[in-house]
Amino acid sequence: MFWSALFAISIAQGIFVLTLLTRRYPMNRVATSLFMMITFVMVITNFDYLITSTPLYRVIPRVFGISFGIRFLMGPMLYFYTLTVTDSNFKWKKIYFIHFIPYIFNLILNIPLFVMDDKIKLDYINIFLSGSLRFRTVDIVMIAIQNIHMFIYIVLSLRWIRQARLSYRDIPYVIEMKVRIAWLRLLVIYFSVLLCAIFSMCLIIFIHQKYIPAANKVYTIITSAFIYLIAYKLMFNPQLISPDFVKKYKAVKQLKNDNENQYMIRLQSLMNEEKIFTNRDLKLSVLARQLNLTPHQLSRLINEKFAKSFNSLINEYRVQEFIKRIGNPKYEAFSVYGIAMDVGFKSKSSFNSTFKKVTGKIPSEFKSQQLN
Repeated sequence: MFWSALFAISIAQGIFVLTLLTRRYPMNRVATSLFMMITFVMVITNFDYLITSTPLYRVIPRVFGISFGIRFLMGPMLYFYTLTVTDSNFKWKKIYFIHFIPYIFNLILNIPLFVMDDKIKLDYINIFLSGSLRFRTVDIVMIAIQNIHMFIYIVLSLRWIRQARLSYRDIPYVIEMKVRIAWLRLLVIYFSVLLCAIFSMCLIIFIHQKYIPAANKVYTIITSAFIYLIAYKLMFNPQLISPDFVKKYKAVKQLKNDNENQYMIRLQSLMNEEKIFTNRDLKLSVLARQLNLTPHQLSRLINEKFAKSFNSLINEYRVQEFIKRIGNPKYEAFSVYGIAMDVGFKSKSSFNSTFKKVTGKIPSEFKSQQLN
């Protein structure tokens, strides 16, 4: 009775959250849509467990199993939500639906479960709930694939959060980047805890070769906690769920057009002639002092004139300098990463990711094409 009540309350709370999200004007429509999908997935999961913890499954047996394979949705939605919250240039493209193919494939595999006769389905559910249902090898493989799939997207989300922290931290958004990143890290921690719980349940299943109905309770506690976390955030900081990219330039002293041109000339001189970007420790504040500007003024100037962040601009200059040097006989003795470090990159990983983002190719591939 207690668990049935918990499932029902968390479902009701989830529906309430979804209602709030649909009724408020979204600041970031794609982020709102993705977050609603994540919440809906949690509600569906708890509803599936509510059915099996009450006599409901005898009334609507065909609905049982609607949450099977749903973890194939969680990872991609978390990753794309992370992008929409931190990247002002992110636009949803139809090709991104390819990330959800594993879920569709799993859904197709489960079609026999949804079309079987009600009496057979009830017998199946009863065996399932008694803890006597043996798992086939294919079931264990699919569960393992779901866990690996979700783990990959958690790692991708963490990598993007790290990149966003470095690339966009100096842009003065009304909802600051550090606040967004703190929120996203909290979500990643939640999904990581969920994955660990699922992994533990899978180990038990693998050892016993049978489903353990009590595992539903652990899973539901975690999904319910997520729903209540969202409700809390919506109550005290509703803008954080789907933040836009409005900048607080009204609080920054504006530059006159003539002054802007002078600063641009000086900035381009620092970049093209003095190559200040080769300084590995170059920061927005350091460059701002060189120009006798505040960091906010410089950030605004770069954003308006180049349509990119400070870090993106500096890294693009570094990539272009790298390209110039690999064709220069003076640098023949240098390795690819030796040149990368010399033009200002601090690590191999940041160089590789930035270079591919700018050129669409990995450094070694680009170099071989240039030399051939």
